[in-house]
Amino acid sequence: MAVKEYKATEIKFEHLLWFLYGASGSGKTTLIGTFPGPIAVVNFTQEQGANTLRGHPLVTVFDVTEPKDVPDAVNMIVARHKEFKTVAIDGVSTWCEILYRDQAGRGKVEWNHWKNWKSLIFSVVERLRALPLEVVITAQKAASDDDVTGAKHGGPAVFGSLKGELPARVQAYIYLECEVDIRGFVKYRAYPSGKGALGGRVRGTLPTGPIDSPTY
Repeated sequence: MAVKEYKATEIKFEHLLWFLYGASGSGKTTLIGTFPGPIAVVNFTQEQGANTLRGHPLVTVFDVTEPKDVPDAVNMIVARHKEFKTVAIDGVSTWCEILYRDQAGRGKVEWNHWKNWKSLIFSVVERLRALPLEVVITAQKAASDDDVTGAKHGGPAVFGSLKGELPARVQAYIYLECEVDIRGFVKYRAYPSGKGALGGRVRGTLPTGPIDSPTY
């Protein structure tokens, strides 16, 4: 076999599907802002997460409020995907909640609703995954057993069926938490698992914490 020589700058990263979860303020949206730009962010207005990215020169926000808005926003991003290097859905916990609340407000929530919601969410994620982009999905950390999402303490606040399949679907499954040290500096800790790795992929982060608050 012939020896092949090339520059390290020629090495291309595989585009990954990232799943970030943690409590409010743990750095999920801030971390999105450190991914390669331009960045498209599907933002749920109920969370007001886009405020974290205000002033970011490489972020385009697609605000959504109702369940039907999410596929519409994804259609817009897919049609314009060549404008972006990263797309993020921030966050899937709110998406789960509004799907549930919308149906509960119109009648009884049946087993087939849970099945359809799971299929909808994964179909949207897979559609984005097919694009030549980094794809980032965020979720809140469940504080306790949740009758809406079925999530348990310490896991992501998503439907139970989603939580069970997420680790197998994504390449980087990461729990985030933050703390303020004695000097008053914010530090983020990232706990990656799965096939993906943080090292070298996201500016300002390391495979293990603590890490300085990312900047763009």
